[in-house]
Amino acid sequence: MIVLQVIAEMIRAIIRKEPSRNLLAAIAEIERLIDEAISGAAIRAPIPTGEDLKRLFDLSTVDFERLGQLFAQGQRRTATEILRREAEGRAQSLVSRNPTRTDFLERLNDLIERYNAGSMDVERLFDELTAFVQSMDEEEKRHAKEGLTEEELAIFDILTRPEPRLSKAQELEVKKIARQLLDKLKGEKFIIDWQMRESAKAGVRETIRQEFDLLPEVYDRKLWDEKVERTYQFVFEHYGSAVNGQPA
Repeated sequence: MIVLQVIAEMIRAIIRKEPSRNLLAAIAEIERLIDEAISGAAIRAPIPTGEDLKRLFDLSTVDFERLGQLFAQGQRRTATEILRREAEGRAQSLVSRNPTRTDFLERLNDLIERYNAGSMDVERLFDELTAFVQSMDEEEKRHAKEGLTEEELAIFDILTRPEPRLSKAQELEVKKIARQLLDKLKGEKFIIDWQMRESAKAGVRETIRQEFDLLPEVYDRKLWDEKVERTYQFVFEHYGSAVNGQPA
């Protein structure tokens, strides 16, 4: 069993380095036979980094049809690994731009843990990962549906997740505040190395407080303080080395 697993890993390494169609076709049957011989092989973490898979797939968009073909040809774990890598990278990117999206990483980790625990087979994992990546595609488009930029959406999400519940009219108010806050910070407060100057940091925090004074009354004092702090931490981390108001 260990020998088969080692052989399987060697084959996958070759796929990553030389992902030509001829090679993929030639080893498809080999991997199919190996997959029949081993089951439940744990997916390792962390996922390896590198540019090797970009020669096979454009990772900015997932070619589900091509992955499905690989899977159907018998290269089940190879196709699933490629999809897993894309899911991991996309989820990390989403969270890096918007801290309220940590549930995507949690969902992905849960999928991998369930697979490693033997509660789902590789076919089910592939289907679940496909649906997961598609849900992230929808999240990428959500800012446009909300009538916000990606940066404004991050502020709006901080102000509304996980609470409070807002009416439609209140949502419009909060979106307006998110836009105004970023405009003012970019236009007046995000000077070079502002995070290293106490007066500049105090100015950023005070600007947030002033703008959030306009929030609806549903934000009680405790919730208001929490939103101020979370927003300050977000802009500090994302615009800490900003020049001309661009994220670091």
